[in-house]
Amino acid sequence: MDSIGQRLKQYIEEKDLSAIEFSELVGIQRSSLSHLYSGRNKPSIDLLLKIKNQFHDINLEWLITGVKTQNDLEADNNSSQDSSQALKKDVTYVNNPSVDFDNQLVNIIENKSRSQGSKNRESIKVLVFYNDGSYEEFKKS
Repeated sequence: MDSIGQRLKQYIEEKDLSAIEFSELVGIQRSSLSHLYSGRNKPSIDLLLKIKNQFHDINLEWLITGVKTQNDLEADNNSSQDSSQALKKDVTYVNNPSVDFDNQLVNIIENKSRSQGSKNRESIKVLVFYNDGSYEEFKKS
C-alpha cells in the first residue's frame, strides 16, 4: 500500500513541480519533504493545512488514507480528456459577439464558485495570464 509520502510525491509530480518548488510554496524545508517521502516522518496537521491552503485541489482524505472518493475518480476520468477541449466545452457560448464577454466570463467563474459551495462570495474580476507574460483583466460591470 502507498504511504502518505508516496502519495504526496505522486501529487507533486502530477503538478509538475520539483521537490524544491513544492517545499518553497508550502513553506517547509526540503529535508522535511525528503523525510515524508522516505516514511521517516508523518505530516503534522499544521503541514497538511499548509498544503491544503496552497493547493486547494488536493484531497486530504486521499493523501492521508489513500482512498479516493467518487468525485476524485470522476475528476481523474475528466483530466484524461484533452484540456483544451474541456476549456472549450465550458466557454463556447461566450464567443457570441452579442454577449458582453466580461460579464459572461465573470458569471462563469461565479457559477463555478457557487457550485463548489461558496455561496457568500461574488466574483467581480477575472485575470487571464498568458505564457508570453501578458494578461487581460475582465471586470463585472
